[in-house]
Amino acid sequence: CSLWLSLGGFQEKVEGDTRIYNTHVIVDSDGNIAAKYRKIHLYDAPFVGLVESKQALAGEKLVSTRSPVGTLGVTICYDMRFPELYQKLTF
Repeated sequence: CSLWLSLGGFQEKVEGDTRIYNTHVIVDSDGNIAAKYRKIHLYDAPFVGLVESKQALAGEKLVSTRSPVGTLGVTICYDMRFPELYQKLTF
């Protein structure tokens, strides 16, 4: 069986900081981490009381990985509001 897992929304601890990374992990069929993406675009909307940057750090790198079904671009939900991210992952 060649089962891969896409596990998003993990709270990754940051040494020396009280904040976390919102992390998406891809695990291959052997149980190895094939990719780890730290959310780049944090959701800050202080006018409604939601300020993700108070508890999370922004990632800095675009992440893709080869899989049995092709190359996967790894992101987290709010990223879909930033089409330039997906344009960069395409090339």
